Amino acid sequence: MQKLYRIDPKNSVDLYFAGHSHQYANATVGHTHLVQAIYSGEAYADIIGYLNPKTHDFAAKSLVAHVFPVLSAKQDPTVKDNAKVTAIVKDADQRTAPIVNQKIGEAAIAKNLTGRDENNQYFENETGDLVCDAQLAGAREATAKQNLHVDFAMTNGGGVRAGLAVKPDKSITWGAAQDVQPFGNILDVVSMTGQQIYDVLNQQYKNFGNGHKTYLLTAGLKYDFTKNDDQTQPFKVTKVYGNDGKPIDLHKTYHVVINEFLKGGGDYFNQFKTAKQVATAGVDTDVFVKYIKDQTKAGKPIAAPKLDRKHFVAGK
Repeated sequence: MQKLYRIDPKNSVDLYFAGHSHQYANATVGHTHLVQAIYSGEAYADIIGYLNPKTHDFAAKSLVAHVFPVLSAKQDPTVKDNAKVTAIVKDADQRTAPIVNQKIGEAAIAKNLTGRDENNQYFENETGDLVCDAQLAGAREATAKQNLHVDFAMTNGGGVRAGLAVKPDKSITWGAAQDVQPFGNILDVVSMTGQQIYDVLNQQYKNFGNGHKTYLLTAGLKYDFTKNDDQTQPFKVTKVYGNDGKPIDLHKTYHVVINEFLKGGGDYFNQFKTAKQVATAGVDTDVFVKYIKDQTKAGKPIAAPKLDRKHFVAGK
């Protein structure tokens, strides 16, 4: 917004809804209100203003903005459910139930796969690894006719929204898959050198000094990392290798499937912005659902991947 005001001090932007950085914001830049309601329903923005029917714009100084926290029943026992809203939600649940509860596949055992709330010490979880497996398989299928081999898949940890729920009869529903990948992001296939892959993996261990922590999940590759004597980057990736155990070549070009959020440098992964896009591989949600269906149909019920793609090496 400050850049906009330098370009056009008399701009007509009255209100700016910010997102993706998961921060609280309720400020003004010039005459523009800027709000952001944290993330995951922790707050909500409430803005009121008056429109002038002659100018088709907000009346001068009429905009008022607030960002309110959302308190749970435990945090504020005096809060009561709104009966009207409850009825709307119940009606919506009933209408969507035939789709949400549709069985799309089966798991090997009747046990939920871990998600981001149950990461291991190296920030890896079963559902996250499964999502990357699905995206790698989907990208390879989508680009097969182009004679383009996709080597690896990477996704951001925040892009895997929940663990994969498995019912007692081992069934997996469309709704469970949707909970994991609710975004509908386009999957992009990009070309990256081995050096760029090292660089982007190292970006997840940088200290940005603002409390922001992010991480990547992968398929098709594994890596070793160790402690690094540098406060700006306390850990460093020392070796990256394919599933065959062979180290990647720093000068060789590889094809990596990522989501469009990462391609735009989301979650501070700016290295992806320099990667050249060579293909697309569908929508992340659809790819994940299809993978579960295909695996089940092929007699390979969904099993929790082994969490061995990030390996900490002490003393190097």
